[in-house]
Amino acid sequence: MLTLDIGSEFEAKLQALVEQEHTTPELLIQKLISQYTADTATDDFFACAGLWKDSGITQESLREQAWRK
Repeated sequence: MLTLDIGSEFEAKLQALVEQEHTTPELLIQKLISQYTADTATDDFFACAGLWKDSGITQESLREQAWRK
C-alpha cells in the first residue's frame, strides 16, 4: 500500500475525475497507471521494424552519410 500527499488542488481534481468516472480514487489511479504502462510498452526499438522498408535507405547508405571522409 502507498499513501500519497497530492495537495488540495490535485485532490479536488482527482475527486472531480472520480465522480465523472463513477469509481474510487484507488481504481482510477490503477486504471491510469495501467493505461500509461500499456502506451509506453510499445515504445521499444523493435516496434519500428520495417519503418524504412522500400525507402531506398540502407544500412550502408546511412553509414556513408554518417562517416563521410
